[in-house]
Amino acid sequence: MSSKKKHEKIVLFCPECGISISHRRILNEGEVRLRYVFCPECGKKIDFTNYMTETSSNVKSSDKNDFEDKLDKALDIIINDRNFSKGFKNILHRFIARLSYIKLKEVEKEKKTPISQMLLTRELINLIEDKLSPIINKKPILSVLKYLDQSDYPDFFLDLKRYQIKLRKSKKYRKAYSIYVRWLIGIVYRIINQINIEKGLYEYQKTIRDDLVKYFKLEKNYEEKSNDKEMTNDLAKIKKKIIEIDWENVSDDRIIDKSINGVLIKTIILDPFKDCDIESNPLYMHKEWLEKLYNGLNLSDGKIAKLCGCKSRRSIWDWRKRHGIDTKEELEYYLDKQGYKSILMPPDYRHPQMAIIPSRRQTIGEHRVVMERFMMQNPDLEISKKYLIDGKYLTVGTIVHHINHVKSDNRIENLWLYPNKKEHHTQAKSSLNECLSALIKIKQIIFSNGEYKFDSSFDYRNTYNKRKIREIIKPVEFKVLFENIAEIKEEIKEWDWEKISDNWTVSINKYRTSRGSGEETILLDPYSDCSDSNPLHMHKEWLETIVNDIRFNLTDSRLGELCGISRGMALYWREKIHKIKRAKIGFIRFLDETGYIRIKVPDSYKNPFVRELNIPFKIMREHRYIAERSLAKSSDLELKIKFLYEKKYLYSHVHVHHINLDKIDNRTENLYINDEHKKIHSQLYSLLEQLMKNDFIGFKKGRYFLL
Repeated sequence: MSSKKKHEKIVLFCPECGISISHRRILNEGEVRLRYVFCPECGKKIDFTNYMTETSSNVKSSDKNDFEDKLDKALDIIINDRNFSKGFKNILHRFIARLSYIKLKEVEKEKKTPISQMLLTRELINLIEDKLSPIINKKPILSVLKYLDQSDYPDFFLDLKRYQIKLRKSKKYRKAYSIYVRWLIGIVYRIINQINIEKGLYEYQKTIRDDLVKYFKLEKNYEEKSNDKEMTNDLAKIKKKIIEIDWENVSDDRIIDKSINGVLIKTIILDPFKDCDIESNPLYMHKEWLEKLYNGLNLSDGKIAKLCGCKSRRSIWDWRKRHGIDTKEELEYYLDKQGYKSILMPPDYRHPQMAIIPSRRQTIGEHRVVMERFMMQNPDLEISKKYLIDGKYLTVGTIVHHINHVKSDNRIENLWLYPNKKEHHTQAKSSLNECLSALIKIKQIIFSNGEYKFDSSFDYRNTYNKRKIREIIKPVEFKVLFENIAEIKEEIKEWDWEKISDNWTVSINKYRTSRGSGEETILLDPYSDCSDSNPLHMHKEWLETIVNDIRFNLTDSRLGELCGISRGMALYWREKIHKIKRAKIGFIRFLDETGYIRIKVPDSYKNPFVRELNIPFKIMREHRYIAERSLAKSSDLELKIKFLYEKKYLYSHVHVHHINLDKIDNRTENLYINDEHKKIHSQLYSLLEQLMKNDFIGFKKGRYFLL
């Protein structure tokens, strides 16, 4: 096998994020060896068999390096062309990207399918390229010209005409241009599907994305992390404090000389009432200003660096040393990624169970430090004897819990120690969820438009007695549908059997003699139980109807119990007499380890995001299936496009939230489809402090309870 064939690959494009996917040796002598691949960018499952069936004429084997070489050569030809200025090439880059966007949107309207639900196949790329052909052989499309009114290159259209002439005359140039355009189409396709993604895009992709946002007024809302918002608010408060300082009394000298390697560059007059700026207002170079922030406001080097726009805290540390400002012995604080207040411990702090790096000080959450000090002051407590090492270090693995869920409230009375994560989950989290679930069910907490709100004008204790409260907040019991034969009997009595068959008579051989001798005709009653006097199992339509209903999971044993006959007799009538094939697997419904209900989905269910397990049937969480079917039937087109793949199946990143926190309550009205699940839970837990202050929830011995 040649080295080129050995590394032969198939190039696909993910329909979710638009990234190209290469998989080695998918084909072997023309045969597909893999059924599907997973996108490395977004994790979407792509059925390769279907993909090859649909686009076998367009998707060809190609060496990835060879493709990249062709692209590099094409870009070199276009970019290094001396006949056109750099300004023209930049405008042309954006111009073709805008044209690609318009044509992709036109295809979206023609096919009545969102771009995010279309595979970026060779066929689609060829189609878009054909729609862009006017730029090669005639004047640009007039409808696009309005998007270039604000162009920084006024002679663009004159140069574009020269550019088109060159494309028509040069085959080499035309081929390079085709590769270049196809490359740009792929970029625009991905940007359309990831317009709100800040990370994961290269600089040239961000340039095109920002250009499309500007000219087509697309919505671009980057999600900020909660800790980033807290940090921004914290810095805003500090800046306000700095401006309020009476700087006239701190120092009357505000002139500094900015120099590099001892050579004077310029003299700057500082303004302490304005924000620090590295170029025009470098306040950290002023000794009194820096000392006031470091010692007066008790700010760390890192916090001052953020205020001044410095790249690292090292810059501030260097200037402190230059000014002769000694490092504080006090602890330095900062917010970690989860929003907890962390402390930079003194150099002599060396926890025996933590990895020790001699040149680095250890960092610990303030809530753990507060618990450590409390236990050090109370060594006779049982928890101190059990979870304190050497009389001053808290055991690693223990959980210090904030009772009111306010991460910055590190008062000892707001902290509780759990020995491990399991105890924290079973004690604190489960009991809190039970309390919050009860308050939601009883309408003390209201859920509306994705947000929980505490109804301060209502007190359920003044409205309901204890017995009524217990009835309302009672958890839903897990029950397998039609697990009992009695339930099946009641269900089939309600069916309209007249539509299934118009003949309910059967002939039986009462004395088991030869045919025709001793035969008796019996009129059956499908609305009564099957018995010796009403042998419904002898009626083919009746037996076939109930056996084919997968909800009943009628094995031959259960069928015999339903009909009042033995398993062998049930098998005889089903298989030998009526020749009815029983479904291999009936209805499956069970509780998984996480407490959610899982079900078997029908064979006709083709959700690409439900992965097959190592068992001969597909299962998924029931609440996702119910919410999915409900949304698919609704008339809300906007939500369908946002959450459903092909307007049928939930995307893998979409969550279905139980509004009352009862995992078994899968009523449609109790399910909320969203893509901000963590945010919803965080917002709910933020109500805990208010609920505890209003005496709705209490905490005792590690568990929450309703007051």
